[in-house]
Amino acid sequence: MSDSNGFIWIGTVDGLNRFDGLSFKALRHAEKDSFSIPTNCIVSIVEDPDKENIWISTTEGFVSRVNKTSLSSVNFKPGKKTGLTGDVVMNIFFDRKGNLWLCVLEKGLYSYDKKKNTFSHVLSLNDTSSYYRNELKKKYDFHCNSIQDIAESENGLFWLATSDGLYKFDPSTRIAHSIRAQSITSPDHIYDQLFQGIIYGNDGVWMGSRSSGLWHFNTKTGVWQNFKISSNSSANVNIIRSLAWKSDTQIWIASNDAGFGFFDITEQAFHFEDHRRTEVAEQMIRDKDGIIWFSTIKGLNKFDPNQEIAFNRITVEKSDNGSFYVTRGYYFDHKKNKLFIGTIWADGLHIISKSTNKTTIVKFPINHNELNQFWITDILNDSEDNLWVLTRDDLFICNKETNELVSFTKSHQRDSHFFSMLYESSNGTIWIGSHRDGLFKLNRSDGSMIQFRHINDPNSILAGTIRSISENKNGDLYIGTNNGLSVFRLKTERFVNYQYKNVTNAVPTNNISGSTVTSNHKIWLSTLGSGLLQCDEVDGKISFTRINSNGIKSDFIYSITTGKKGKNVDTNSNQYYCT
Repeated sequence: MSDSNGFIWIGTVDGLNRFDGLSFKALRHAEKDSFSIPTNCIVSIVEDPDKENIWISTTEGFVSRVNKTSLSSVNFKPGKKTGLTGDVVMNIFFDRKGNLWLCVLEKGLYSYDKKKNTFSHVLSLNDTSSYYRNELKKKYDFHCNSIQDIAESENGLFWLATSDGLYKFDPSTRIAHSIRAQSITSPDHIYDQLFQGIIYGNDGVWMGSRSSGLWHFNTKTGVWQNFKISSNSSANVNIIRSLAWKSDTQIWIASNDAGFGFFDITEQAFHFEDHRRTEVAEQMIRDKDGIIWFSTIKGLNKFDPNQEIAFNRITVEKSDNGSFYVTRGYYFDHKKNKLFIGTIWADGLHIISKSTNKTTIVKFPINHNELNQFWITDILNDSEDNLWVLTRDDLFICNKETNELVSFTKSHQRDSHFFSMLYESSNGTIWIGSHRDGLFKLNRSDGSMIQFRHINDPNSILAGTIRSISENKNGDLYIGTNNGLSVFRLKTERFVNYQYKNVTNAVPTNNISGSTVTSNHKIWLSTLGSGLLQCDEVDGKISFTRINSNGIKSDFIYSITTGKKGKNVDTNSNQYYCT
C-alpha cells in the first residue's frame, strides 16, 4: 500500500514494513509490548481517510490501527468485545464517506462502528441469493461468502469481487444482488468466475480471476466480456491477482503465471514486460508519482513506466507448462556477437545472433527415465573460453561457431542426477552441483566425473542437494546444501561439515540458499530460516556469526551476491534486500 506521504507499506509473513525508497523500517510483534503489532503474518493494509493511521489485518483474525508517526498499534483482538470472529480478514476497505468495512473469509462483510469501537456482521452472500440450493451450498462451501476485493462506484454502490462471482451491494439498504455471466445449473458445474481483484471505470467494473483471466461487466448495458492471457485450459494459468489503472484505456496487471504487464482495452490485448514473464507477480500498487510496485516470489519490484527500456521476449516453440516457462542461464559472447539463453519447461537452448537477429533453437537428448522435458539449469563460459551448457541430465560443450551441443561426460546413469549448477574454481576445475546426488568434479581430459555424495561417513558431503559453491583464498570450496555447510579441503580432498544449531530467537535451519566471498576473504551465507551468517575461519576452524542488525529482519534470505567492488554483500528475501 502507498500512503499519502509516499511511503510504501508491505505486509509479509515476517512483519509489517515501511519503505521510504531507500531503506526499510520493520515492525514486528514483541511479547512484552502491547503497542506492537499483534502477530507477524500480515494479510491486508489500508490508509484511513484522516491520513494519520494505517489499518492492517493478520492471519490470526486480528485487526490493528497503526499510527504512522509513533508506529504504535491499537489492536482489536477477536472476541465478543470487538465483534471479530477470529477468521482471516482478507481485505480492509474505506468507502467515500470514510466508513470502514472488513471482508472476512467465509463470513462475508463486516462494518466498523467508530463510536462503539466494535465490528458487526453486515452481509452473508449465501444468505442473500435464492440461487443457492442445499447441494450447491455444500459443494461450494469454501468459495461461498468470501469477498476478495471491493470497488465503489460514483453513486456509492459497492461492487464485490468474490469467490462466487460479482455482487452489487447497496450500503444504505445493506442488500446485495448477485450478477453472473452464466448460471450454475447443476452441482457438477465448473464455475470460473473466482474473482480476486476489482477496479471501477467509466463503463463498469474490471475483475481479475483465478484461472479465467480478465473479466469486464458493463454496468450500463449488462454485457460481460472475458479476456484470457493464454488459451491453455490448465488451472495454473490465466491467474490475475491485482489490477490498477494505467490510463483511461489501459490496466496494469499482476499475474501469477504471466508476471507483470498491462491490458489495452482498445486493442483488447495483453502486453507483458518480458523480463518479468517468469516471475509470479502477486500484489501491485501505483504510488502518487505513478510508479508501479509489485511483489514476486523474489521480493519487491519497482517499475517506472516513464523509463525508456527495450524488452525482448524469448518466444518458444513449445512449453510444457503453458505461459509459465523459465529462462535459466545467460551468456553473451562479444567475439561472436551471440546471446546464449537456456530454458526450462520449454524447447532447449536459444542462440540469438545480434548480427543477423536470427534465433537458433538447439535441442539435446533427454533421459528417458525422467519427464520428457527440456531443462537447461546453468550456462558457464570458463577461463579457457569454453562454453558449458548444463542440463538436468547431462553436461554439454557448445561450439560457438556451429551452435552444436556435444555431450562431454561419460556418465550413463539410468536415472538423472538432476544437475543444477556449474562452478569453475581458481585452478580451472569444473564442479557440478545436483539436486539429487551431491557434488561432481569433472575430468576435462576424458569427460569422466568424480562423485561426492552423502554417505554414512562424517567426512562425506552433508546432503545430496547442492545450493551454492564459493571458494576461499586457499582454494577450499564452501558448499551450501539443504542440510548445512560442507567445506571441501583442497589439500586433503575431504569434507569438513558444519551445521548451524544454536540460533537465538529464531527457528534453527541448515538450509543454505547461497554463499559468497568478499574481497577481504570473508565468507557469507544466506539461509532459509537463520538469516544472514558470516563465517570466520581461524586455524582451519569456522565460527558463525548471525547478522541481525542494520535492517535485516527476515530469517528467510533467498540469494546473496558480492557487490561490484567485492566489499558489500547484497541479499534478497521476500521482504528485504540489504547492502
